[in-house]
Order: sequence, then structure tokens, then C-alpha cells
Amino acid sequence: MVDANAMAMFYKEPEEGELNLVTLVAEHLNSYEESIEGDVFKQSSDIIHASKLNMLAQRVVINRYLFNKLLIYRSMTDIEVVNTVQFLANDGLTEDWITLMKEFVIPFVVHNKVLSTVN
Repeated sequence: MVDANAMAMFYKEPEEGELNLVTLVAEHLNSYEESIEGDVFKQSSDIIHASKLNMLAQRVVINRYLFNKLLIYRSMTDIEVVNTVQFLANDGLTEDWITLMKEFVIPFVVHNKVLSTVN
């Protein structure tokens, strides 16, 4: 059974002044020289849709998107991703999530060209 309160929370409008995590992640992906990972990220239909959602929903969608891409990448390249996947948590403080994305997930994705490889 679907929890109506959880669904309402997921689809509620973003609050004024709320961070747009899609924009933040895309900027960090493109902050590396010659990286196109942010462009690939922003072109995903899931990510386009998520950009209109609230911060909590964006986090869930971004995590699911990156998790799926990392698993596909692992199957294609045989490069271990478990140390990166573990940082894709849907709970905890958003500030901590952003730090983990910037310090662990995004560098791995950019260095290995994960999104452009599996796109």
C-alpha cells in the first residue's frame, strides 16, 4: 500500500529559497576541466523532471539515477563502484549529502566518465 503522506511530501512544490540539487550536481559535474558529465546528467528525462520537484524528491531521484548508472557502468567495465554507491543515501542532512557528492561521488563519476559511457 502506498503511503499518501509520503507521496504528498515527495511531490510537494519546492519552498522559496530551497536549493536546487539538480543544478548543484550538474554544476559540480561540469566544474572539472573538459567534463561533459553535467550535460549528460541534465539531459536525462528523470533529471529534467526532478528539477521541478522539492529538494528531498530531487535527492531521491538523483541518487536513484546515479545508482543505476553506476551499476550499469560496473557491468560494462568491471570497475568496482561499491565504494561510491555507499554515499548515495536518502536520509541524513542535505549538507552532508552535498559534501559526500562533491568529495566522493562526483569525482568518481567524472574521472571514469560514467554518465557519458553508459548513456
